[in-house]
Order: sequence, then structure tokens, then C-alpha cells
Amino acid sequence: MMKLIIFLLPLFTWAQNAGVEDFLTSQTWNIAYNISPEGERIEEESQEKIRSNWVKFHKDGSYETPGGVSGKTIGKWTYNPETNAIHFNENGAKYRAIVDEISDINLLLHYVDNGGFKLGLIHYVHIPKVKSNEETTQILTSGKWNVVLKRFEEIEDRVPAENLEDTWYEFHPEGTYTKSEVISENVVTQEGTWFLDEKFQLNLDSGENTIYTVVGDKSMLILTSITGGYNTIEMKKAK
Repeated sequence: MMKLIIFLLPLFTWAQNAGVEDFLTSQTWNIAYNISPEGERIEEESQEKIRSNWVKFHKDGSYETPGGVSGKTIGKWTYNPETNAIHFNENGAKYRAIVDEISDINLLLHYVDNGGFKLGLIHYVHIPKVKSNEETTQILTSGKWNVVLKRFEEIEDRVPAENLEDTWYEFHPEGTYTKSEVISENVVTQEGTWFLDEKFQLNLDSGENTIYTVVGDKSMLILTSITGGYNTIEMKKAK
């Protein structure tokens, strides 16, 4: 199978078609999960593998992935807005992927001609696109968010799969929120308040140590502390 697919195996939309290419060429995309043709989602838990498996789309129509004699495999790509498909040409081998979802933090590609599997990508090093408080409010209040992991420097605290359903935040439009977590096998639910300040930062419970920058889309939410504690809290939309 083509080299790109081999490297992407173990690779959202609020944009109009005109913005897809801008999102694609914004930064390096790192492979974070894959979805089998049967719909099973498999997360890549190794941060080193996420960092080392990537694809970079260039505005000149070329792309790069790891591999080859020089350490990189170079190919060509074009985007067809009528079919919402990226067409790849790698040393004469041609294939395509449908853009199922795309945003400034997440990309989901559907390889319809190669078994129907899907590859999910993120920016491992993310340069956030500033959103207005109105846009961020729409994201926060769009549903329940399951906490996937919390990260402090190099320490990663991943929520066990069996606790994922009971570990979540839900932000309400009136400025309150509810959160749930598992403590000593007990599910504990708490309530608090939230607001967005003039710097587009999320303030929880009006506390000095609970102020976060926010990046997200309809499927993924990342809170990054500016005051210490957990550096990041990563969440995904609850089903």
C-alpha cells in the first residue's frame, strides 16, 4: 500500500470549502487515532508516535511524510471542493481521501478507495486561532465534554476507558457548569460558574488558578492553564 497510508496507519467542518486548503496547509498534522471500516476508533496513546507520524501539506501542492532515503517522502496533492476530496500522487501512485471533518485543531480523512478506514490528525504543537467570545461560547455550550486526559509538563494523566463516561464537563449558557469525575470508584458531581474575559480566556469559579485559554471545535476541546496546575485538559464531545 502507498507509503503515506503506511505511515498514517498506527492519520472538523465549520469551514466553507474555500477555507479547507488554508486549514490543510496551516501547520504539520500529526496522526492521533484511526477508525476502522467497522467504526471502531483506536486512539494512539504514545506521544512519541504521535510526534513522529505526521504529514505536512504545502501551498505549492506538495506534501511530506516521514520516510525515504532523505528521511521524508515527497508527493503531490490537490483538493477538489466539488467532491471534498484530497487527491494524492506519490511517485505515480494515485489515491484520494474525503475530508470528513476539518478545523484549526482536527482533521479526519476517509480513505474511501482503500478499505474505507479513517485517519484522525491533530496539531501536536498547536498555534491557536483566536476566536471571539461568542464563537467560544458556542463551542463550550454545544454539549457534554468527556475529559480524555490531563497533562502537566511531561506527566500525562489519561482517564481510564472505564471511567470516561463518568468524567466530563457540561457548560450551560447562563454561566454555570457541571462536572463529573471518578474518585475512589465513586462518581462525584460538582457545580460551578464560568465566564469568558476580555482576553478570550475561560475563568472557572472566578479563581486565580483556574483560568484557561480555549481551543476547540464541534468534536474536540483543549483547555490550557495560564496559572499553573495542569497545563492542558483535553476533552472530546460525548456521544
